[in-house]
Amino acid sequence: MVFQFGFVVWGGRVKSDAVSLLMKIIAYIFIFFLSGINIYSQEIGISFAKVWTDNDEIQNPVGFIVYAFQPVWYFGVKLEYLSANNERNYYGLLNGGFLINPKDFIQDSIFSKSNIQSIEVSLVLPRIFEVFNNYLNVGAGISLDKFSRDKFGINSGKKYSAYDSKIGIFYSISLSHENIFGLPVKIEVLFKHKGLMSGYYVTDVEKPFADLMDIKELQLNLGYKF
Repeated sequence: MVFQFGFVVWGGRVKSDAVSLLMKIIAYIFIFFLSGINIYSQEIGISFAKVWTDNDEIQNPVGFIVYAFQPVWYFGVKLEYLSANNERNYYGLLNGGFLINPKDFIQDSIFSKSNIQSIEVSLVLPRIFEVFNNYLNVGAGISLDKFSRDKFGINSGKKYSAYDSKIGIFYSISLSHENIFGLPVKIEVLFKHKGLMSGYYVTDVEKPFADLMDIKELQLNLGYKF
């Protein structure tokens, strides 16, 4: 069996250690900045998201985001949850994931449904400059992304699933407008560019999300400040 090495080893105990490290980093960020929190300036919001990827399986899904933002000194901490889905129909080879026995492949009309779920934490530098209550904001952070894919053979009735998890880093740039009609409401257009890391995987097993992945994301955010 042949293995491919990416930027991060992702499997077994190493996978668990990577997730634990990410959780510790998130906790340290909140603890470190706790003393600078302004409890009267929180923001919560929802977003529509369009995602573009270089992955043939998830392709370019659409989804939603819920987020919370907490100003801390001159910065802010933002926590986001994304869920996005893609569906497609095509004609191709249907198999159970193992690629070592081609005679078991079935040519079939296939319906495929893919999903990405992300938990992201970032540091944001808000209000770099302002023009008539329009603000430029930039940020950078880390993410934990989980992928799933179910594919169904329309004629054969067979179903196969695939799952993977990855860690990523990203930066974001946004333009926001605040105090709409005198209300504590904010609208924001945000662009995000994310890189997801790969890891060890066995090449004779189907792993549609195992490689390095490049993701671009456009969000339309609606936030409430309190």
